[in-house]
Amino acid sequence: MGFAFGGSFTTQDWEAKVNSDLVRLVPGSGIDPDKPISKGDRDITAVFSELQIPITSTLEAQLAARYDDYSDFGDTFNPKVGLRWEPLKQLMFRSTYSTGFRAPSLYEINAPQSQTYTGAKYDDPVLCPGGVATSPQYQTECNTQFKRMQGGNSELQPEESTTFTAGFVFEPLKNLVLAVDYYNIEIENLIGLTGETSIFEDPTKYADRFVRDADGRIQYINTTLMNTGGIKTEGIDISLDYLTPMTSTGRFGFGINGTYVIKNDYQEEKDGDWEGLVGVYDDPAVLRWKHTANINWSYEDWKLVFEQQFFRGYHDQNATGEEGFDNHKVPDYTLYNIAGTYKGFKNLTLTGGIKNLFDEEPAASNVLDNFQYGYDPRYSDPTGRTFYVRGTYTF
Repeated sequence: MGFAFGGSFTTQDWEAKVNSDLVRLVPGSGIDPDKPISKGDRDITAVFSELQIPITSTLEAQLAARYDDYSDFGDTFNPKVGLRWEPLKQLMFRSTYSTGFRAPSLYEINAPQSQTYTGAKYDDPVLCPGGVATSPQYQTECNTQFKRMQGGNSELQPEESTTFTAGFVFEPLKNLVLAVDYYNIEIENLIGLTGETSIFEDPTKYADRFVRDADGRIQYINTTLMNTGGIKTEGIDISLDYLTPMTSTGRFGFGINGTYVIKNDYQEEKDGDWEGLVGVYDDPAVLRWKHTANINWSYEDWKLVFEQQFFRGYHDQNATGEEGFDNHKVPDYTLYNIAGTYKGFKNLTLTGGIKNLFDEEPAASNVLDNFQYGYDPRYSDPTGRTFYVRGTYTF
């Protein structure tokens, strides 16, 4: 039997300062010069414990718990229960259930709010419904980029979650290891933001996000951080690794680590509808499958690795609705990398390699978020083939 107990006390302080004089000289920054300082602080007291209980010679239970007390959000208690069963030396099953809690960071609460512009052009749903202005004076409210507010939110509440996992590890041969784990995670009060596209697509639902001036024109839309609905996701993590015994020509190996997403449902607001997001764009996209695989060789002070990175394609953002771009699919994206390491010098490690060995171009995308066009940098890399050398010296 094993037992562990601990505690901690943490003080957090956060502050951001704005040069008001400089901001006034650059009105396009969108930052309010009359709010030069944003700051926040909190104290966190935590107590945690863990108990390992051998039930039989092959079955073990884990009981753990954590208590946190936040000076700004109150207290929370989160348990964890786990089981580990090893019926054979080569086979082990494992499972866990736990709850979680995440308070908004001081940055998320206190980050200065600033104004920028929407990434795409839209029609004011009131003054220019369907692209037709209700009056000639409102023609400027059609097909235009509107201001939007971004930044922190002092009204944010903590996220809460539950997590269940179950899987196994199988080693049929020495150094050949297969691990498969199922996960199921649910998060409530998710901290995020409602995208501009969603706001303009359903202006009745998000009427409170439109801030208008005295004559009814849109002053800005509110895209600051908020507690949205939640996420329900489940999937399978898979890994397979093998290393040969050392031979006169070195040691060879291969490995693959991948994730298959079964479900990823998103609720944009509490008690709202759930939307399946697997294989579709969602800032960024939720990919059905992605993996990293490698073949490697090592001998004395040398090591070589040849790596493949694979990302399954997805249904694009398609925000414009223009002909030819209303049903676009971003294709699969595969990169190959190679790297070599030498450790023959005392305290010095040298590494050199090539990223994107075959100079693969980024996958074409019509994404509009973040003022990005042509490709999505969160999915594919535009830099092309890249050579690098790195040295690490330890004292």
